[in-house]
Amino acid sequence: MIGVYQRERDRWLLTQTAGRAARVRALLANEPVDTDATESALGYPLRQYHLGVVAWVPGETPANEGLARLERLASSAVRKLGSRRRPLFVPRDEALAWIWIPLGNDMTWPREPLAGAFEGGDASARVAVGEPGYGVDGFRRTHLQAVRAQDLALAAEPGDRVTSFAEVGAVALICADIPAARSWVWATLADLAIDD
Repeated sequence: MIGVYQRERDRWLLTQTAGRAARVRALLANEPVDTDATESALGYPLRQYHLGVVAWVPGETPANEGLARLERLASSAVRKLGSRRRPLFVPRDEALAWIWIPLGNDMTWPREPLAGAFEGGDASARVAVGEPGYGVDGFRRTHLQAVRAQDLALAAEPGDRVTSFAEVGAVALICADIPAARSWVWATLADLAIDD
């Protein structure tokens, strides 16, 4: 009986996780959003400030251990930021997760410790953090910034443990479209861009 219960519970959790991931993908794809239905399905309010985070554990990790470590890291960051709400945690694979930290409806939280909320804790986990954003558009924007910061962090291997878009945003934006960046450099610098 316990075995049957565990299988059914695992199937239910997998269905919930897949449904949550599908809702988040729809949000990020700029599809029309029924905010109330999405908030209800995610169990996460969208009408607030969010801090987008991409967190990963480099290297090999035993099954589910990486995600458990990242979930603990997210919970710790929420406590350090003084939030009373749970983060939105969306696993992407066994060692990578997209996370949104709820910051509430006012801007009284201190800006400096946002990336610092991930210092300490799991020393092997790496984190890329966007800038806080409000509402559905802010949910999307802070996540995209975190993804761009992660791209830069991966290129700078081993790099820092925490990469904040606030610190690397200009470089991350340039690196997001290398051909356009090269074209801009040539148009701006002309002959000065020649490697001599």
